[in-house]
Amino acid sequence: MNATQDVQRHAWQGALFASTQAGEANERWGTPLALFEALRAMTAGAAGFALDAAAEAATAKAPVWLGPSHADAWMRDCLTAPWSRWVKPGEWVWLNPPYGVGVHAFISKARDEVRASGINLVLLPLARTDTRWWHDGVLGHASQLVWIKGRVSFVDPVTRIESKNGCPAPSVAVVYRQGSLGEARSTSLSVPSVPS
Repeated sequence: MNATQDVQRHAWQGALFASTQAGEANERWGTPLALFEALRAMTAGAAGFALDAAAEAATAKAPVWLGPSHADAWMRDCLTAPWSRWVKPGEWVWLNPPYGVGVHAFISKARDEVRASGINLVLLPLARTDTRWWHDGVLGHASQLVWIKGRVSFVDPVTRIESKNGCPAPSVAVVYRQGSLGEARSTSLSVPSVPS
């Protein structure tokens, strides 16, 4: 295993599932249903998402999901598995990546899969426009940026209850849609959340 693969594996195993809730170390939080449904309606529509690329059974937003607790060994690591195994060109993938140190690996993988496989994707990272991953994986690649008003309250994977504390930083939905890659038009979305 080379250094890059080692960093990616660590990112996948140790920094999973976005949230970084205030005062809470657990990063296995899921996307709130209201936010997910609003983004689905804006992007994938009635067809929905064919794959959730970073999930657990309790937090999956698509019928097919990848995550370290998956029973199928092939479906445990989204950073090494080819997404085209489960998604056809033109279909939609949902990715709520970890908000920790390993986010760059997830965003690079998403960008590469969109380009290579012809898929469409909605990515839900922090709005960290000053980072290398933003410049490497979002700018010049995204079709649309959906700026989320307020702070997202992610869902605890065990209790399935939204956190009482919003995420300590703003989030943005990054949309990669075939036919408009690189255009990055901006819109905004209000969802029930903890005010900033």
